Parts: sequence; C-alpha cells; structure tokens
Amino acid sequence: MPRPIDERWSTMKEVANLAGVAKITVSRVLRSPELVSKTTREKVESAINKLGYVPEAAAGALSSGRSQIVAANISTLSGSIFLSTINQLSNILSKHGIQLILSNSEYSEEMEFQQLSALIAQRPLGLVLSNAFHNTKRRSMLSRIGCKVIEIWDLPENPIDYAVGFSNFDAGYSMTQFLFKDCCYKKIAFLGTKQGFDRRSEMRFQGYKDFQLKHTSEVRAFDLTASGKGNIHDGTVGLNSILNKWPDTDAIFCSGDVLAIGAVCEARRRGLRVPKDIAISGFGDIEFSNEYGIELTTVKVRGEEIGTRVANIIVGDIEGAFNINKSIDVGYDIVRRSTT
Repeated sequence: MPRPIDERWSTMKEVANLAGVAKITVSRVLRSPELVSKTTREKVESAINKLGYVPEAAAGALSSGRSQIVAANISTLSGSIFLSTINQLSNILSKHGIQLILSNSEYSEEMEFQQLSALIAQRPLGLVLSNAFHNTKRRSMLSRIGCKVIEIWDLPENPIDYAVGFSNFDAGYSMTQFLFKDCCYKKIAFLGTKQGFDRRSEMRFQGYKDFQLKHTSEVRAFDLTASGKGNIHDGTVGLNSILNKWPDTDAIFCSGDVLAIGAVCEARRRGLRVPKDIAISGFGDIEFSNEYGIELTTVKVRGEEIGTRVANIIVGDIEGAFNINKSIDVGYDIVRRSTT
C-alpha cells in the first residue's frame, strides 16, 4: 500500500520550533554548521530528520541569484554516445556540492526550446548544451542569461560563452583518409541519418565528402530517413541500401557507432565477411564497440576530457586555457579494430 502523502512540505520554522531554536540557527546549521555548537547542531539535525525537511533550494537561488545545480540539455541518450562526458561532469560537480540535472531533446528543436526554458528558470550555475545554436532568437535568449553557457562536442565558430569539443568536419575527413590511405579501401560510402537539427553528423559527412572529391571525385552517401535516430535497425537498412545502389562498395563509414553495429550485424547475416568483403567503421567508440564487444573501428571521442573541462569552467577560473574564441579543442583518435 503506498504511503499517505502530505502535500504540504515541512518548513524551516517548524524545524526551529521542534528544535527549540530560532530560524536563523537552523539556517546556520544548514549553511555553516561549524559556527553552531555541537549540542545545538544535533538538536536541529534531529528535528530535520524527524520532519523530513528539505532545504528550499529555489528560495536560496532567488536570494543569491544562483542555485547549486548545473543543467545539461543533451541531443540524445540513445546509444550512450554522450555517457562518458555526462558521467565525468556529474562526478566532478558532485564533489563540489553541485548537482547535475539532465534533459534529452532527441534532436527535436521544439522540445529542446521547451526544456531549455524550464532549465533556465532554475537559475543554474551553468548550462551545458550538445547543440551549437545558429538561430538568432535562440542565441539572443541564451546570451542574456546570468550563467555560463558551454557548448560541447563541437567547435562552433562563435560560441555563446564557451565551447569544449572537436571538429566533426576534421574527424569525418580523418576517418575517410584512414580508410583510403591506411587501409587501402577505394570504394568508400558514407551512411548517415536525418536527425532533426543535428549539425555534427552533417559536418562529418562534409569531411567525408571533401576527402572523396579531392581523391576520387566520387561521393557515395546514403542519408537514412528510416527512424531518424541512427539506431541498429537503421544500420541494417543503410547497409542494404548502399550495397543495392553501389554493389562494389568495399568500405562504409557510418556517422555513429550504433548505425555501424547494425551494419556489421546485417553484413554477417548476408554471409559477408567483415572486413574481407566489406569494411565498416563508426563514430563515438561506445562501450559495445570496444574489444570486448563488436571490435568496431571508430573515431574515439575524448568524452571524459570534455566532461572534466566543462566542470572546471563551471567551478573554477581557467580563462587562460582558452583562445580568443573561448574554445577548447580536445581532439579525437582513430581506433582501428577488426572491422577494417
């Protein structure tokens, strides 16, 4: 049977009355316990536990202009591509008594706007965004809020405040170059998906396209509209579509690891040997891509470093680490495994 819920929250005044102290003493116990005697502190803590009192963070934010939260709006939680960044950011912030709240827009611009409005209303210490904003109205709104705005996983030319990431264009170019020059594949296709206003996947494709036009004058690109989320099913559809259109394709560069995993599974179902008959690479280096999983060749993003850098921006003063555009390029790595 569910517990009965008292819809009225306990107040600081009730804690003070139960402990037999003034409200200011309760406030001191919560904010600066070292200033209160042990006996008084124990009385207040006992009253807090008995009443189930939770300090009013919103009220504290209104009085100080700041809360003890950082808000992050992430494009997607599918495939855990942002997981290492979020985990590292949360771990470091928690050591400083700061909590991370997370929202997930699934590449929907309308949903993201609604989520951002709700997050900003909490008056966070920092706002972390996985999408670069080019909409004038949206940029204007974010430029006026009273906290640090950090754009991650990309390097926009004109960040609102800060940017911590890497060039998705360069990463796309580098992987295509690696497949062509280091692995000696000459018929390389690109597999991507339409995902709302995802700029990063488009920039990876542009990197692929730039290399191809310089070295082969041929672009084999298939842009899925299956689910629009780059899932495993999309990878199976994409591999079949590419081989139906270009049967002599010897390598596929997928814009995300989950797509690539789907493509590898479908290739094997078709009786193709990976990589002897068809090579497949991805992007992101999610956990299932590593040597304990499918052993996928991929672009490894330095997600933990991004999380660390973002946390340092929020809790410390590291202005000297930035260039004039307030951007930090953490780079990326090409990791070769058994699929190429």
